[in-house]
Amino acid sequence: MQFKFKVSGLEGLNSFAVKLPREMENKLSESNERFALQVKETARKMAPKDTGELKASIHMIPVNSGKNVKKWQVIADAPHAMFQEEGFDPHPFLVDPGRPGFKTRKLRHLYGRVITVRKNTPFMKPAIERNLSRFENDLKVSTDKAVARAGG
Repeated sequence: MQFKFKVSGLEGLNSFAVKLPREMENKLSESNERFALQVKETARKMAPKDTGELKASIHMIPVNSGKNVKKWQVIADAPHAMFQEEGFDPHPFLVDPGRPGFKTRKLRHLYGRVITVRKNTPFMKPAIERNLSRFENDLKVSTDKAVARAGG
């Protein structure tokens, strides 16, 4: 007794195996960029706006990893960004309208007085938290698209 086997369709499987990593890199790179952009915009909306310096300092930079995949960093590089995000020890502050960048009218009744600053306003961590569920869904959709484009 003799058996013969013929396997067909391996060309399609081979093509899929070759295309999938490239498609996955492209789609996931797009998802990463969208997430970073959403975090940047949310952080800008949540950042304290006394002078506008903190909001203006929030931006994204690409960090290459692999050939095409890009990771993104969202950065706030104003000198006081870390203190607003993480907090600081209470400290005295002279309310001086002549101070460079001091534009708040909310403290007009305190001009010339020393006040104790206690409050910080996190903006980056809450921005990430607000966008995580959307990012998770976007990753799933991007993965599905990559598989479909690769022929799966």
